Amino acid sequence: MAMMDIVYIHSGEPNGDGIRRASVAEMDTYMKGLVKELRLSDISCSYASKDGAGKNTVVINGKNVEEILRDLDIKLLDSEQPDKDPSGVIIQFNRGPEDWNTNYIEDISDTLMKNAVSKAFADIAEDRIDC
Repeated sequence: MAMMDIVYIHSGEPNGDGIRRASVAEMDTYMKGLVKELRLSDISCSYASKDGAGKNTVVINGKNVEEILRDLDIKLLDSEQPDKDPSGVIIQFNRGPEDWNTNYIEDISDTLMKNAVSKAFADIAEDRIDC
């Protein structure tokens, strides 16, 4: 079975205005919830929150999230498309999922984080040898 290894590395509290998760504790809680979702989906996953130097980041299987997302073509759900007629949309967001202050990993949207996790999982599943 493929194993996901997720690490949240933080050197200090984020100090950005209006970011989605305003503290290391909030981001840690979010990441624990995400890992719980993965485990409930029968995806073997480990998680650690660690102090480190430099910019706060999330590393999945040795690659940081920014690196994983760099080459992806993200497709948003219809309800997340900014060009859709808002009268037909049931769910509305204050900020679109693609609106991410990349200076703060804590500001990443759930949509982008789950795309990064999906890509990392696809990469390890591709390399897996079934016996």
